[in-house]
Amino acid sequence: ECVSYKYMGEPLSPYADGTVNGWNMAAEGRTIGVMNTTTGKPISTTKNYNMFDNYTVGPGNVTSVLLDGGCLKTCSFTKIVDRVEVNLQNDGKPLNSAIELWQGPNNSPQKMRVYSEDGNARPFRAVIETPYSTNTVAIKNTDVDYPFTAVVDHTLKNVDGDPTVSPAQRLAELGFPKKIQGRATHSHQCDPDTQSVQIVLNTDGCPLDARIEILQGPSHNKQVLEVQTEDGENFPFYAIIDTPGDKNVIRVVNQGQLEFPLSVDVRPYVETPDNKSSDDKDIGMRWS
Repeated sequence: ECVSYKYMGEPLSPYADGTVNGWNMAAEGRTIGVMNTTTGKPISTTKNYNMFDNYTVGPGNVTSVLLDGGCLKTCSFTKIVDRVEVNLQNDGKPLNSAIELWQGPNNSPQKMRVYSEDGNARPFRAVIETPYSTNTVAIKNTDVDYPFTAVVDHTLKNVDGDPTVSPAQRLAELGFPKKIQGRATHSHQCDPDTQSVQIVLNTDGCPLDARIEILQGPSHNKQVLEVQTEDGENFPFYAIIDTPGDKNVIRVVNQGQLEFPLSVDVRPYVETPDNKSSDDKDIGMRWS
């Protein structure tokens, strides 16, 4: 369990109506991938490509904290916690953050930098593996102007099957991941009906150094994630990326050396097919 919470200032406790900054934390828990993190209501879809319906979050000890500009807060927990979910979101302003996993003095096996043009439409949602020992997740707001809300939840669990299998492992085992050599780039074109995608990056034990760009339009970065891991097998990167609108492209750059390839798998997470008839669709005809 999350036995201690180190922070500067008081945390924002869950509200009396059972929500945490708009995220519904009902007693029966919520399922990752079928919850709108903005409204807290289930997403209504006719197609759901969520591979991890059995991974649930909640109720647990979910604590929301507000990070003002330049603020650093840490959440510590014991070694019985295998993984945690980290959520960062604001009210639509730019979001900039640095996230680190600490294991003992001067040991940070995983580091991330997060940028989002709109922290409401494109929040940050990732699962961080925390094996071996007591761990601390450190979150810093690197933007001096815009605060954001952070949630660290340790209650991620698999209620059907092997509880030791992480979402990253499940996704990697289900498909045929693309291998990216050092200094190489891989791009994934998202379908217009895809509301969000799930992505996993891992290696065979080598260091992982990658940059993930979510583009919409020519060279327009809507979201940028940078990940550095000393061991991409025991500390893989798994995240859910919202892709509102169309023409979203996920570009993954292996920033590591040539001898350090990585594997990437990108799959639809929640997809809402367009139910318009062919007569109602925009076919691109324009007068000028």
